[in-house]
Amino acid sequence: NIQAEKMLTYELGYKVNVLPTLSFDFAGYLNKYDDLIEFASKTPFLETTNGVRLVAPFVFENSLKGEAYGFELSSEWRPVKTWRLLASYTWAKVDLREKVPAVLPGGFSAEDDPHHLMSVRSFLDLPRNFEFDSMVYYTGENANRELVPYTRLDMRLGWKPIKPLELSLAGQHLLQ
Repeated sequence: NIQAEKMLTYELGYKVNVLPTLSFDFAGYLNKYDDLIEFASKTPFLETTNGVRLVAPFVFENSLKGEAYGFELSSEWRPVKTWRLLASYTWAKVDLREKVPAVLPGGFSAEDDPHHLMSVRSFLDLPRNFEFDSMVYYTGENANRELVPYTRLDMRLGWKPIKPLELSLAGQHLLQ
């Protein structure tokens, strides 16, 4: 029987407007999880009805517990009325574990997520209802999956010729 997952969360944040055009945010969190649902493997067995076959059962069960914690620092700056810059840094750690050790090791884990994430985003309003947005993202390494750090660049040119219509040309992963 699958039960509802349980989470208890604590969050703390603070925002300060240094100038009318410049602000900084800080947020931290701690999430405690119990009875998380996992697609788990059970002990393989031989079935001898109608011949012989090996059965490797997999089931959904409330078999995980753990914590996730981290913080984010972010800022927003409007150098001019038509241009907005946002920057952020996130550090996150996920520690999930089996309530009862699994029979077969392996599988995907949230602990495989990178711990360091950074971004700088620019939103520029241009004349004649055009917009130009660019975003740079950095993702840190993760030794669990041998994930190397990488940087991603996305850009978008948008045009709103009339109120309910928007046309966009976008490129993602432009550094690759």
